[in-house]
Amino acid sequence: MTRRRIRVGLAEVSPASPFAGLTGSDNQVVFTTQRYRSNPLVIQGPGAGLAVTAAGIFNDIAELAGG
Repeated sequence: MTRRRIRVGLAEVSPASPFAGLTGSDNQVVFTTQRYRSNPLVIQGPGAGLAVTAAGIFNDIAELAGG
């Protein structure tokens, strides 16, 4: 059996952390596994940002309203 654990939340990070380099609305996921223990696997890319998020919410509301 393999131990599995995931942690999501806010945390203070050191300047050496991959998370320290995030800017703007970037999103990032870091996998620390047995294989990637000393050098975690980092996946980073642009997030939606304010305008795209607002448009998505507006679209959801319009769809719920039948429009």
